[in-house]
Amino acid sequence: MTPRPIAALLVAGLLWGCSPPRQVVPVVSVPVRTDTTTRPVRTQEPPVEVSPYEGVETGRFDGGKMWTFDHPPVAYLQEEYGLTADSSWLARARSAALRFSSNCSASFVSASGLILTNHHCARESVSEVEQEGEDLLKDGFLASSRPEERKVEDLYVDQLVGTRDVTREIYALDRPELAPTARAAARQSQAEALGVRLTAEAKRADSTRFVEVVPLYNGAQFVAYTYRRYDDVRLVMAPESDIGFFGGDFDNFTYPRYNLDAAFFRAYDEAGRPVGSPDHFRWSTSGTRAGDAVVVVGSGGSSSRL
Repeated sequence: MTPRPIAALLVAGLLWGCSPPRQVVPVVSVPVRTDTTTRPVRTQEPPVEVSPYEGVETGRFDGGKMWTFDHPPVAYLQEEYGLTADSSWLARARSAALRFSSNCSASFVSASGLILTNHHCARESVSEVEQEGEDLLKDGFLASSRPEERKVEDLYVDQLVGTRDVTREIYALDRPELAPTARAAARQSQAEALGVRLTAEAKRADSTRFVEVVPLYNGAQFVAYTYRRYDDVRLVMAPESDIGFFGGDFDNFTYPRYNLDAAFFRAYDEAGRPVGSPDHFRWSTSGTRAGDAVVVVGSGGSSSRL
């Protein structure tokens, strides 16, 4: 299986299955004849169909601008936005981005392990560290010093440290004699087994690392993602829910200018020291200007786009 036929099928499905109603010439009914005189039979002209896509031109990435770190469109970003996303830039951006244990996106935002994520991603953690008589979701929380930061049990964050294409290794064991569903399930089983083996190898060098083998493009490609896990994560700040959850629609940001959907944590190492995070997203006091390229980096949800 290769990406090319999959892409062709999906494009065809979008064009044919989601097109608007076609425009046709209406057919007017003809009165019933009462005489028997033979006359030439007139055939009805076929309806004239007007294509809803007449003259439509599509751009290179009109299907979506979301890419993995192992296939960034470096030339396109330079041509379209003047953004030099070379290997060094990409490595820093990848290292600054984190995946919260709840599968939310997060980021390092200081050189000493400070982490920013959404308030709605932190709500369970905020409740978990409450002490007697506290209602932190109602009143909010702020640690004025590092000793006051509260460790959240079983909370961790993952940092992507490397990717490797393992498609050949998976397909080397492919079983084309199986039915399509069973064949795909067998490949997934092989991917999980490979992940276990690669994790064991990674942990021999660094106990904080593990590997996930991820299928992309409906299984046309398999990539091994190597993560570093930080499992000592402490709450630093979370606003009260009235402002962090204002509007009630946390994922679509109905009122983004009026809420503070943010929370701060800090990662610590095995010795109990704040994690050094030289690659982090820095605060801007000036903000963005018209024409600036804005890039969002994180752990995205599932997508059916290619």
